[in-house]
Amino acid sequence: MLLIQLGEVIFGGVGSGLYGMLAFALLAVFIAGLMIGRTLEYVGKKIESFEMKMVSIVILLTPLLVLAGTSIAMLTASGTAGIANPGAHGPLFVVLLLGTLLLVGALTYVPALAFGPIVEHLGMIAAH
Repeated sequence: MLLIQLGEVIFGGVGSGLYGMLAFALLAVFIAGLMIGRTLEYVGKKIESFEMKMVSIVILLTPLLVLAGTSIAMLTASGTAGIANPGAHGPLFVVLLLGTLLLVGALTYVPALAFGPIVEHLGMIAAH
């Protein structure tokens, strides 16, 4: 299930992992180009708007199909009959929200802390 959620890189038949991985490689090159402020090349070809449109379609197609199928299933009587716990999920949502907040917050500031106060503290300990 985790591999499916990671973008269908190994989903399908022979060779489908290759086009999934190439789509993610093109996306990574495009993001790197945005960070340094110029258009990069991948395998000798400039990545332009057409390639990025195709990459976004490849990456977003599977989640859109899953959402469409789920929506259609929830419109039928048999789809709604399959809901095991129709009650509110408030406490679970709050726990997931706080966990996400803490993880994203920690991952945002860990590099700054690693180069700042943590290194200074380790330097003070090493000096004694």
